[in-house]
Parts: sequence; C-alpha cells; structure tokens
Amino acid sequence: MPAAHTGSVPVKSLLLILAVLLSTPYEGYAASPNKNLKPKTVKSLQQLRKLLENKGGYGYYGVLKTGVAPMVADSSSPAAMPLGSASEQVDYSTTNIQVEGVDEADTVKTDGRYIYSLQNNQVRIIEAYPANTLALLATLRFESGFSPLELFVEGDRLIVIGQGWRDLEEQSSVAKDGDSSGTGDMKMAYWYPRGESQTLTRIYNVANKTKPELEREIAFDGSYLSSRRIGKTVYLIGRKHPLFYPYIMPFMAEPLLEQATASLPVKAGKSDQPALPRNLIVPRIRDSRANKGKEAFLPMKKIFYFPGFDQANYIMVGSFQLDKPAQAIDFKSYLGAGDMVYASTGNLYISAADYSGASQQVVTHIYKFALEEGGTRFTDTGEVPGTPLNQFSLDENQGYFRIATTVNYWTEDGSNWQNKSWSNLYTLDAAMQVKGKLEHLAEGERMYSARFMGNRAYLVTFEQVDPLFVIDLSSPSEPKLLGELKIPGFSNYLHPYDENHLIGLGQDTVASTSGGLPLVKGVKLSLFDVTDPVNPEELHHLVLGGKGSYSPASHDHKAFWFDKKRKLLGFPIEETDASREYSADEWPQRIFQGAQVFDVSLEKGFTKKGAVTHLDDPSNNDDWYHYVQRLLTIGNELYTFSDTRLRVNSLKDFSLTGQLDFSPESLASE
Repeated sequence: MPAAHTGSVPVKSLLLILAVLLSTPYEGYAASPNKNLKPKTVKSLQQLRKLLENKGGYGYYGVLKTGVAPMVADSSSPAAMPLGSASEQVDYSTTNIQVEGVDEADTVKTDGRYIYSLQNNQVRIIEAYPANTLALLATLRFESGFSPLELFVEGDRLIVIGQGWRDLEEQSSVAKDGDSSGTGDMKMAYWYPRGESQTLTRIYNVANKTKPELEREIAFDGSYLSSRRIGKTVYLIGRKHPLFYPYIMPFMAEPLLEQATASLPVKAGKSDQPALPRNLIVPRIRDSRANKGKEAFLPMKKIFYFPGFDQANYIMVGSFQLDKPAQAIDFKSYLGAGDMVYASTGNLYISAADYSGASQQVVTHIYKFALEEGGTRFTDTGEVPGTPLNQFSLDENQGYFRIATTVNYWTEDGSNWQNKSWSNLYTLDAAMQVKGKLEHLAEGERMYSARFMGNRAYLVTFEQVDPLFVIDLSSPSEPKLLGELKIPGFSNYLHPYDENHLIGLGQDTVASTSGGLPLVKGVKLSLFDVTDPVNPEELHHLVLGGKGSYSPASHDHKAFWFDKKRKLLGFPIEETDASREYSADEWPQRIFQGAQVFDVSLEKGFTKKGAVTHLDDPSNNDDWYHYVQRLLTIGNELYTFSDTRLRVNSLKDFSLTGQLDFSPESLASE
C-alpha cells in the first residue's frame, strides 16, 4: 500500500523531517559521481501520478489569499505634459547586479529621465530629471488581487512581476491535454488552503508615460523565485508544490490526502488507491498571446523529472522576448525543487538542496540551462556537498562553474549532541563534473558571505570573529587558500571596490562577558586590501550605531549603491543610540532611519558625506510608510524612496531639491 495511505509516518521520515526543520543533515556524505541526474520527460499523466504517489514534500505557500482583482492605470498629471528624451545626457545609477550584462529585477528602475518605482503595492511612473520637473505621471494600482514584487524596464516596455492567487473552488475552463481520467476539471471539497499561488507577469507599453497600456500577461502556477533580463529576453523562475502535499507539516499528508481523494474514482484493481486529479499535480500556464489567452495545462512533453528527485516540487522555467510579442512563452517544468538562481550571459544555473541521499547528509544539485534564441535548454547537472548561502555563492568564469557551500549537521557525542559545520569551495567543468575542491574551511563556523572576482574567491565565515578567506582559482583543478584575516564582526555582503580591494557590510561584534556567543552591535563597514592575498588586511572600518542597528543592504544587494567614479557609497539604515548600554530585555532607541552616503577612499576610508530621512517625527517607531528602502542617482541628484515619499537631494550639499508625497490609502485598505 502506498506510504500516503498507511495512516502512520515511518520513523525514518520523522527523523528526516526533524533534520530538515533543524537544517542539520547527518554526517557521512559520499559523493556519487555516477548518479544519473539528467532529467527525463514525463510521458503520460499516469506516469506522473506514479512518480508522485510515494513522494513526501515539505513545501510551503508563501502568499496569503487575497482574491483576484483587475489592475487600474491612473493618469495623475495632465496628458499634455511634454514627453520624449531628455535634452541632455546625464549619468544615472542602475540596479546593483551580480553579473555585467545580466539585469536583475528590482523595485526601482530609471532610464535617466523617468523613474519606475514599486512601493506601497503600486507602480509609479515619475518624471524625475531635471529635479525641478519632478512629477507623478501615472500610477498602476493593483487593488486586492495582484501583489507586485519586482520590475524591469527595457526601452518602452515595463515588465511587472508579482504574485496572485488561484481559488481552486472556482474552476475555470482549462484546456485539456489528453486527460482520459475524467478528473481534469472535477470540483471537489478541498482542504485548507483552498487555492494556490500564481506568478503573474504583466508587460506594459509605456511610450506614453501618462497612459501605460497593458500589452501582455503571462501566468503560471507556483511562487516566484527569481528572474533575469538579458537584452530583450526575460527569464522567469518559479516553484510549484503539487497540491496534495500538506500546508503546514509533512505528517499531515496522509489524512489530508485521504480526505481529498475520498470521492475520486479508484484505479482498476487497486481499491485503496484513488487516482490523483490532474488539477492537483499538473502545472498550468496562461499567455495572453497564445492559445487565445486561455489557461492550459502544461503539455507532458514540457514536464520533466530528475531521477531519484527528493522534493516533489516543480522548478518552473519560462522565457519570452520583448521584441517578438507574437511568440508564445517558452516554458518547461522540472520535478526536483530549486533554491538559488545564478545567470551568466550564456547559462542559467539553479541550485537545489537534496536531503534524500543514502548517508542522510544534505547535498546540492546544480541544474544548468543554456540560454539560446530566447529560450532555455537543459544541458547538465552537478552535485556537491553542503548548501550555498545565496546567489553570490554561485559563479561562472571562463567555462567553469564555481560554488561555495556550508556543511552543517548534528552528531551524537556520547550523551550529548554536537553541531559541526565548515565551508567548502568547488569548481565544476562545462559538463558539471567536479574538477577541483577546497574543503573543511573554518571548522565550527558557517558562511556569512561570498564573492567571486575573476581568479579569486573571497569567503567570510563567523563564530567568534570574522575570518576573511582569500582563495586562488587561477587553476580550477587546484583551488588554493592563500590567506585569511580574523577581525571582530562579520560581513554579510562583499562588494568590489577595485581588483585588489573589497567593501564589506555587516555587523560589529564584541566578546560576551559570560563566555557565550559574541554580542552583535552596530552596522559595520570594512575596506579590505587583498593586494597581497597571503596577508589580507582591513585598511579601514566604521561602525554605525549600536545594538539593534540594521541595514537591509546587508541581505539585499539591490539596496546597496556604489558609485566608483565619485567614490561614493550609500544604503538605507536604521541606527540606534550607541552611547548607552541596553539590558537584554530593553529595546534599543532608534535615532535615525533613512539613507546615508559616504565618501570612500583607500587613504581615508569611510567619511560620512550626508544623510536623508523621510521621517517627519524620528521618534515615531510606527511610521513604516516613510522607511527609506532604495536610493539612486541621476546627474548630481540623490533620489530616495519610501512607500509614500520620494525625496530628491543635491549630492553636493544634500539640500532638498524636490519631493513627492503619495497617499498610503492602498496599504490602509488591505
């Protein structure tokens, strides 16, 4: 009898669930170089059902039900406002991206004259330069059904990516793909949740900035993971969890599945095993430029699975070309999960943690896709021990893929359990075979940041102090540790200053007087010199605020702004009073929230140049509407953004040169 109908959970499964929840896989991983990890095509609905029948999953649904509502475009200024290119060419900042030529979606974009800003669940089109022409031209409002997350701008096209919701009790007419089971459109009593997330992409023509026109909408089942834009092609990556899996905990799967399938027809000769309905397990897509705009199940020839896949979750990979609007989206899905996304100009990589190995220790699969002619083509899969921290733990250089991971697990030592961890670095060739490795770095510590720069890699780990490791990758088959630097604190994000210097952004720490873990203090800026890689040093550092100070740029690189030409650095920050000590149960007092800008030089380090806040009352800790989230520059002006305010300040003396205020009504109504 299938595991999903036994009425009990195997002990091995419970141990695995515990390991997953603690993020602590077991010891003893042995690489499996001969494992067949290449995907195979799902040939039929019956085969897909068989693949899923005995699979467990511990997915989650990250978007709450909001209902579906149409978008409304408002014109907020006279249509006669002059449009067209600016009369002068000025420098302007772009999104802080990982790879040159590979754009990443963000909440704010500019073309040097207009700004496209996503705040407060709205997209605003603003005439921004010169600052004395500052004006809101149009607002895209998405009411209750569409939650915009990020956007791209390319020429006269605005691409808005967000999350929607499908109510499964309101089944629409769905195009079928040879479904002979009779369950394709069946209405049934679903358990909670009664729907699922959808990733929605809307493409607008913004040639007329005051009247954006919706040209195309693309939707697919599942939650949004990431995206990239290379030239005129946009790549979308999402995750979909088959809906017969539990909403909260894996051990709920059996009773819920029994309830959900109680009224379904059973398979011939297997009275205890009902057939899983198509609408619970097959992804659906909709492209307004294809199939007359109707929603359709993804054809089986577009559904693949990785042999021995661990999590019964789909990776959803789609791409479309902005200059070929009549061409349908290229879309495929793969059973095998997905966590991190990295893209070069020629390849897309998706990593996926796998807890199902025979040794019970986590490994990471890396799926490689070639980017060609506006589409994606799977090429190879690799496997390494441990898990990467974020997208900066992945990199491609001169045909080699590089990845930094952390191994972290619990082991029994007599009557006690001990946590063990260390970091690794691997190089893989074009066929995704491991060619070089450097393992067991920083025993007892975990990775806090990584950055690949040409033939070097820089890793930061942390337990009591911040070791910065410098690794030579000039010979991919023989990575070498050149040097390390141990200093107080840690860097969550590393950014190149030049080829021999890095900027670190993280937190300062001090040793605990009780002998426990170090105490986290203010936000720390570091300037590292790696000219001599054997002896790296911290040239300068600056600590901002005290306990409780935080910058979102520590974990979101798109909030980090660096102008190498001007040698200026800026980011949002919430700063607390560092002049006083706080008890363990006392909340630190905030003294500033906004954007701060610094001069950066190798000689003097970090010198505060100016600061901009949107708060009318700095003591009001509940004024979330005016928390600065992003900053950018056009010419000599600094633009800062919060949910309900855009402020423009001169970079010369930080005097106010323009401001727009927006109503918080949409947040208040949600």
